[in-house]
Amino acid sequence: MVILVAPYTGYNEDGKVDLGASKKIRFVISALSRISKNIVLVNSAHNSVVRQPLCKRHIEIDGVHVTEIVLATRTSRPIGKLFNLLDGKKVLHALDDEINAHGKPKLIWFYNAYSFEMVMAKVFFKKFFVPMILEFEDWHFSRNRGLNIKPWIDYYFWIKAVGLFSKVYAINSSVKARVYPYCKNVSLLPGVVPESLSKLPIESPPFDRASNSIHIGYFGGLKSEKGADLVLELSQRLPKNYTIHVTGSGPLSAQFTEKAQSDAGKLIYHGMISDDELLRVISACDIILNPHVPISEFKDGLFPFKVIEAIASGRLLVSTELSFDGFEELSHGIIFAKHSVDDFEKKILGARQWFNEKKNSIVDSAAAATKLFGEKSIVLSMKSLVANPDAVRPASLNETKHL
Repeated sequence: MVILVAPYTGYNEDGKVDLGASKKIRFVISALSRISKNIVLVNSAHNSVVRQPLCKRHIEIDGVHVTEIVLATRTSRPIGKLFNLLDGKKVLHALDDEINAHGKPKLIWFYNAYSFEMVMAKVFFKKFFVPMILEFEDWHFSRNRGLNIKPWIDYYFWIKAVGLFSKVYAINSSVKARVYPYCKNVSLLPGVVPESLSKLPIESPPFDRASNSIHIGYFGGLKSEKGADLVLELSQRLPKNYTIHVTGSGPLSAQFTEKAQSDAGKLIYHGMISDDELLRVISACDIILNPHVPISEFKDGLFPFKVIEAIASGRLLVSTELSFDGFEELSHGIIFAKHSVDDFEKKILGARQWFNEKKNSIVDSAAAATKLFGEKSIVLSMKSLVANPDAVRPASLNETKHL
């Protein structure tokens, strides 16, 4: 048995799905299924805002059978999440049947250093004393949240649990540096590469059609922070032979819907689509855009999820500046642009020539992305932890201190 503690929003009842997080969690579930066929997801997302007690059910995620423990929910999500911090014993009780049938877990994976995940890290470490992995996605204070105290609560519980993990996957080198004093076994994981995506550079190379049509993809959240507003403007300015494909949802969804209806095919808004459908859209594209607001404005605590996917697909990536510290070889084929419509337009219009000049670098970067961040690499790392009894961290919090 393996356990995943994560806020999975793949079926959020309000329709507010975190696309990047949900896709990474599905990737982790697929990888965990290579370790054990008995997977338990402790879902901390609070997808419902109806008052309901903790429950357990069996679901299927991308063909993998999962036992899901859904935490108790309330009519207020923030209040519900606060009360969830007290649910550790209830989660352990809900696991009784699985433990009786399969024994204690081989491995436990935590998605991000959120409060509940860190509370459960302490509970599970004390109960099971098995290897635990933290996937550290965002530094707590990377975004300016004003008077919102959630980052401070998350940080407090992370400090209490940081010394317990056998391995940490960090979103970038900045987060890695913050973790390293407390867990030496820390690796970069700025994105993940599903096996199906890794086949695209060979099976469906970009700029391979006889016509002069150019297809562009934008697959981030539809909000200004991600640069979606720039994509809307680009659809008005690019020549007629350029088509922009957009997926996903967000505050600007209505504008994309309206623009797609009036643009006669220059902008195609696909909306929320499955991973298989997304793969087909990516395969039809020559260029992928990452117009995210510069990461330096987020205290270097983030890394856009779609960037590694874009590189691994073998498409030409046009992106705002990013730090590739620790995996520089992936950046050699990227066109970097300023966070402006003018510069993105200029770089897109010169993209075919750039691709022809940098084709070998783009192909090499795609292969490197798959090697570093593909499922095989993650599975091998997990298997080594399971096979090594010395991988479990000492049951002491004395070595932790404030960062």
